[in-house]
Amino acid sequence: MSTSALLFVTGAILLASLWRIIARAKTKPAANDIAFTSLVDGFAAASSLVILALTGFDRTVASDPTIWLLFGISILFATLGDYLLLVSTKYADLADTSILLPLSNFWTLLIAAIFLGETVSVQKMIAVALIIVGSMLTIMTTGKIVINRGILAITLYGICAALMNSIDKGISNAFAIPLYAAISYGASAIALFLLLGTKRVARIQEEWKLQGWWLSTIGVLWALFSFMLLSAYRHGDVSSVVPFTRLFIVVTTFYSLIVLKERARFVQKLIGSIIVTSGAILLAFSG
Repeated sequence: MSTSALLFVTGAILLASLWRIIARAKTKPAANDIAFTSLVDGFAAASSLVILALTGFDRTVASDPTIWLLFGISILFATLGDYLLLVSTKYADLADTSILLPLSNFWTLLIAAIFLGETVSVQKMIAVALIIVGSMLTIMTTGKIVINRGILAITLYGICAALMNSIDKGISNAFAIPLYAAISYGASAIALFLLLGTKRVARIQEEWKLQGWWLSTIGVLWALFSFMLLSAYRHGDVSSVVPFTRLFIVVTTFYSLIVLKERARFVQKLIGSIIVTSGAILLAFSG
């Protein structure tokens, strides 16, 4: 991984850690998860436009219809993924969801190899195996794998994220990065808003009154995270960049254990975190 990619992905790690901590520690149980996600996406879109202005109003945009078709597919995965990610953060232990998130690396590796032509080495396969073992260890209780709403959401999110990341890597060069993020988040916010039904405005207002400005804070962090991640894609392989972002699990796991006092299965989560982090580092620096 190049120095530039490493710098951008490090920024993405810090931002990913921060927004997840805020979502878990500061927001309340949503009155409507779709309204919650729509608001966050809306603020992320607005923040991306601010970043666009601050970086010089680069209006580079694709003209190829195929790229726009792929962009539309990416937005569909992003919309579903945003919803699943917020649901997982709100309905499962922060440590559990953080450690399980790297399971998406398996799908990222597979898709990048098939559609982007990236190399699948023995080292990458060993790294993915470590990630899967560590993830399974994290959610096992008395010898059984425990599945709840949050765990299921983060597992499905992994598939959506892998598909979205691979498409983004392939087509985002045809757009100015902030503009790409603004269109993606804006379309997602509108789609989710329409899904709220006839009482959509009332549901949005209710969610805003319940959560307050923490919603906008998460949206700003999402926009900054996307800027950093998409910038990293321009300097490195998606099958290396995405796994490296999973190092935020170290921050969020220890925060959840120490500050939020989510102490259930403390040693088990700690060991799972170490195994998954080892796999993520190995995958990030593999050939």
